Amino acid sequence: MVQKEEDEVLYALVVNLKKIQAIADEIEEFIPLIVSLCSVQEALVREASVEALIGIAKHLKKEKKAKEVVPIALKMSKAKDFPTLISSIPILVYSYKCAISEKKDLRS
Repeated sequence: MVQKEEDEVLYALVVNLKKIQAIADEIEEFIPLIVSLCSVQEALVREASVEALIGIAKHLKKEKKAKEVVPIALKMSKAKDFPTLISSIPILVYSYKCAISEKKDLRS
């Protein structure tokens, strides 16, 4: 029962972060939290976290996207746990579109 309640709280947290991303000036401060939520077991939380991370990235300038999101995608793609690997796929796809000089790294 506790795990289910924790998942519901995490999901609510991510949903609310997605809502404020368009109006918060310093939303990228939440990136480490969202990245950690991309690795939880509950698929609903992971999917919402990936959407939130990509949503935040869309508000960043191109150079900042390459600096912030591409390293996250590369790190997640090398993870050993299944939830993180699954979450890395859409982030890798988005990162490839934003990459400046890192496209070769993202392809490998």
